[in-house]
Amino acid sequence: MSAWHDMGWPARIAWLASLLPLILAAVYLVRPDKRWLAVTKALSAMSVFAGLGATISGCVELFHEIGTRQELRATDIPWIVTGLSERLAATSTAFWGLACAWALVAVGLARRQRNA
Repeated sequence: MSAWHDMGWPARIAWLASLLPLILAAVYLVRPDKRWLAVTKALSAMSVFAGLGATISGCVELFHEIGTRQELRATDIPWIVTGLSERLAATSTAFWGLACAWALVAVGLARRQRNA
């Protein structure tokens, strides 16, 4: 749970947003109905934009912190790189969540075709 407390609010929102398409895709897998598929599509777009928004917001914050330093030293490179990698985690989580969600949708589509 330490990671949750270390995240800013944009990253928390993006993380939660990345779960919604996965949950709806699981619902679609169990009940392959067109309306669940439509909602999954809309939530997928939301997940991508939330992940990108959190990453951009985090990068702005990181760049501001870098810019307020009087001078940067070689010893600052590790925290800068670590900070950048932490900011990219929101988009990575969104994309991995969508990859898993759409794998479930693919199985649901196959089930729907078979039952039609």
